[in-house]
Amino acid sequence: MPTTFETFFAKHLEQRLRQRRLLVVHDPEERYREIVDGLADEVTTVLDGSGGLLEAREAALEKFAELGEDTSCKTRLVIYLPHAKTLEDSDRCSDPFAMLVVAGACFPDGDGDDYRQLCLKYLPEQAGKIEEMFSTGEPPGTGVINSLRSGAAESPVLRNLLKAEGPKDILVKFLSAGPATVKKLQETPHWVTDLKELVQKTLGLKIGGGRDSVETCQAQLWRHLLFSEFASDLPVALPASLASVPQAGKSHLPFVRSLCATLRDLGSAQTYYEEAANRVAEKELDLEAQCRGIEDFGSLDTFSFEERGFLRQFAAELSAGNLEEAREIVAGRQGSFWVERDPVRTAEWQVADLAARLLMELQALEPQMAAKRSLDGWIDFYTGHFSTLDTLHRSMEQVVAEISPTAAVLDGVLALAREAHRAACDRLARLMQDEAAKNGWPCPARARAVDICDRWVEPRWKAGERVAYFWIDALRYELAQTLETALGGQHTTRLETACASLPSVTTIGMASLLPSASTLLEVAVKDGKLAAVMSGRVVDGPGARLDVLAAHFGSTRTRLVSLEDLAAGRLPEDIGMVELLAVNTVDIDSLGENNPLYFTAMLPGILRKIQTAVSRLAEAGFTRAVITTDHGFAWMPTTSPGNAVNKPPGEWLMTKERALLGEGSDDSQSLVLDASAAGIRSSQLPHLAVPRGMATYIAGKTYFHGGLSPQECILPVLDVQLKTRAANLGGARAEVSLTYRGASQATVTSLMVMLELGYPIAELFGPASVTLLLQGLDKSGNVVAEAGTSQNVDPATREIHLERGKAIKVPIRLKEGFEGPFRVVALDPVTGTTHATVNLTTDFHR
Repeated sequence: MPTTFETFFAKHLEQRLRQRRLLVVHDPEERYREIVDGLADEVTTVLDGSGGLLEAREAALEKFAELGEDTSCKTRLVIYLPHAKTLEDSDRCSDPFAMLVVAGACFPDGDGDDYRQLCLKYLPEQAGKIEEMFSTGEPPGTGVINSLRSGAAESPVLRNLLKAEGPKDILVKFLSAGPATVKKLQETPHWVTDLKELVQKTLGLKIGGGRDSVETCQAQLWRHLLFSEFASDLPVALPASLASVPQAGKSHLPFVRSLCATLRDLGSAQTYYEEAANRVAEKELDLEAQCRGIEDFGSLDTFSFEERGFLRQFAAELSAGNLEEAREIVAGRQGSFWVERDPVRTAEWQVADLAARLLMELQALEPQMAAKRSLDGWIDFYTGHFSTLDTLHRSMEQVVAEISPTAAVLDGVLALAREAHRAACDRLARLMQDEAAKNGWPCPARARAVDICDRWVEPRWKAGERVAYFWIDALRYELAQTLETALGGQHTTRLETACASLPSVTTIGMASLLPSASTLLEVAVKDGKLAAVMSGRVVDGPGARLDVLAAHFGSTRTRLVSLEDLAAGRLPEDIGMVELLAVNTVDIDSLGENNPLYFTAMLPGILRKIQTAVSRLAEAGFTRAVITTDHGFAWMPTTSPGNAVNKPPGEWLMTKERALLGEGSDDSQSLVLDASAAGIRSSQLPHLAVPRGMATYIAGKTYFHGGLSPQECILPVLDVQLKTRAANLGGARAEVSLTYRGASQATVTSLMVMLELGYPIAELFGPASVTLLLQGLDKSGNVVAEAGTSQNVDPATREIHLERGKAIKVPIRLKEGFEGPFRVVALDPVTGTTHATVNLTTDFHR
């Protein structure tokens, strides 16, 4: 504890000053003038605005400009103003210092900066006396507050043995004493008297009885503190069975809460807090069983079981349609000790948040779904609004796949969110299909898939650019939106749309991406299979598509490479001569077809490969990338009997899960279009049938495409002007920290662990944030762990955006089956630079 209130307050201002380098202090009572003056030193300038405001403002602006010119970022500026802070926007317009308040930090900033609250933070153990002093009217001076501080003569043995200062520090260190400290205490029994006097004075607790061992006293103290906080936060009466358990009186509760909060926040004490809370709740008081039937435990979760109660409250509010209330519960768990200690609980709350957000977005879009729109209008509606819902749904399912099985209380939440999303997708598909039935497909106001090569690729190549042409099978539009955001940090990007060729299957869709496809592509049946035919030749795979490219652009100028090889750095040997590089992958579609339950969890890895490949091509001298796809996909994690429909009447030569080709007519469950009205050139197949909405012709499908819906048929065309890494660097290496429970080397006992990541740079004019990737590498350099989904991790790319001056917690998930030592590195996703490392080893048998 600081020696005086003045020292405490100076440190309070110092902390704020370190974050922004500029601090404006408003002090209408002129209570803090001398303390602020004392902040001045060789790097800190203090300007007093007591005189003329305009003169003081000009001096402040001059010093502010000097801050920006200081490349060392060491100099700081404090502006002291003996008048109140302006609160109303209208008043700020006339405040000469308003701009500086916005640019830097300020005091006071919130209720926590009230003088009374500061006094309580300084001496929480004297909360009763402080409250009494403030209740008399005139606030006590800082000298009176200092007189309440415990003297140096108090608890001399404990102070010396624990190397502690002040009651709070003594109790924190006593409760979190390690084996060496416990041994030291046991060898000096005189500490017992000190502890009894201190606890009686600050907590009103008579400790001891019987053999006064360190462990016995710690257990009594932990039980008293934890139960007191729990009981004081409980909004209902304690169960009769707990009414006789001792707890702190009202005057001691501020100190109890302050002490418990410190024990939860302090890294060196957190493990002791966790062990003690579990022991008190489970072994000593059996609290969960005693409190059965109580759902509202207040705002704090002192014990682990309370956090589960908050999750049940959330589920109940969501099920009742109280979405705002549900989101408030989620927000209240931010920073929860039990959530931050457990990556699985972190992920479960992420699921809860995404489900609530999904339902809220659906509710907000409901009026727009009732509007009348053209086909072009529904495409705009999907790309501008509804695609966000698909991203939320996919992100939610991604987290579910990572932690499966989820807590049972979330089953109803997931069922509600999934069904709402499925119903909205079905409704939107029907609306779009109705317009297509009237005017045909593709939309005449939009580019077509068969135009992509001729419109985006060939003109760039003819202009002398080296072009990479990405064929990403099943790159749904909303995935491309995520990819655009990720690539936009290094390159110049533009995302546009095109209408897929029907049926929206790989065979037809990939052929549509070839040059002159608008005039040459035909759909046929060859050897009993659906075939794409160009100039009389079946184009049925990457090799055949490369032949078409080579014939059009020149065989010496054109090459094909897999995304896997390109991301791994395995480029063609003659890459320097290549002018048009086709990049092919079927990973998304293959995972969806073969592993539909878990493919969402694997999508971030595929998007990361695309990012890496694009960066490698920029370094190899390519100036343009065109990233597109053959079709999108629809994915529903559960099916129901109504998801599958019967074929409409007719003779259907080809049957796909979402399309029929041949001859037939409409019925109530299917839309049948003439081939020409569906944009299909075919002499064999006069009609195309697609299920209405999101149904399928084959039962049991959760991942599907081939039909006519926004998710399947609105294709992304991501046009990327490439820039090299060197053109995007320019800043100094970010100094970040990476630890596990405060240590840079440790043992972990589960597949998911929580790491601490910090970016302590406090540059006023430096980068506001840093983007990082976390990867766990074994001794051979193989990736054995990645960041799990959390509020701090981008669910699509696994990137972490960390603001300066902030510290966050990020879960890391180890691959199943891995055991042994590994290191987790924090990497720059563009340069691959390592910013921080933590060394870990597994011990799953503890």
